[in-house]
Amino acid sequence: MQFPIAETEKQKNKTRVDFRIDEFYKLIVQKGLHVTWSQSAHCPCHQDTRQYGLDLRDVVDIDAKSGEHRHNCPVCHGSGVILHSPQSVRAIITSSQGDVKIGGFGEVRDEMINLTLLPEHLPSYGDHFEIENSVLIWRELKQKTAANLEALTHTIVERTLGLETGDTTVGVLYLHIADINGNAALNGERIQGIDFGITDGKIDWTKGTAPNPPATNTKYSVAYYTKPKYVVVEHPHTIRDTLLKNRTTLSVETPQELLVQAKAKLILT
Repeated sequence: MQFPIAETEKQKNKTRVDFRIDEFYKLIVQKGLHVTWSQSAHCPCHQDTRQYGLDLRDVVDIDAKSGEHRHNCPVCHGSGVILHSPQSVRAIITSSQGDVKIGGFGEVRDEMINLTLLPEHLPSYGDHFEIENSVLIWRELKQKTAANLEALTHTIVERTLGLETGDTTVGVLYLHIADINGNAALNGERIQGIDFGITDGKIDWTKGTAPNPPATNTKYSVAYYTKPKYVVVEHPHTIRDTLLKNRTTLSVETPQELLVQAKAKLILT
């Protein structure tokens, strides 16, 4: 059964107000932050349960969860996701907020942002966004390896701060080592530029005026600046389109894509 509705020109045109699309684009270009957008795709390393000697009769198990992706895959490393086509775009960032939840599992940081993008930059679930010119403070525990150059969970970003004492470049805000017994060492603070340096966003224990690394296999606590990275987890508006009419030819309606929005969660690892 069909349910046709009569549409008259009076209904479609009287008191009609259309969006001014150019103003939306102007907002993004003038106020949007520079972000690096990496799109996501499924990795083709998928395996079904038949490859483990298991088979369910009359079930095509293309979505098997156990061992779904190969952990030794050289591209996705078992995550099942390929990030591709990174490019710098502009986005309006709003509602940036976070919470720290503390329980028996320890401390978990939970932060979300809203991204508003041009319709040409339509994001998908799992896409990554890195804010290029912003930083946040990241804290973590790290175990000292035998290497002199150590990568932390995120890349260290150095900032030049205009202080009363002059311009000062800082990447690591605080670093404190543990002793061989696992306790925080007395006088265990290590200072950037004296006890260590920064090379390619990593801790370099060979740099500094008096390099002083912790003992191998002991832990240290570190707080540092890093660029925030987010993964898309929600779309408030899956489709956001409208119809416009040319002011001189009101009888013709034109489909028009509008700005798109996504919610993204801070990447913890």
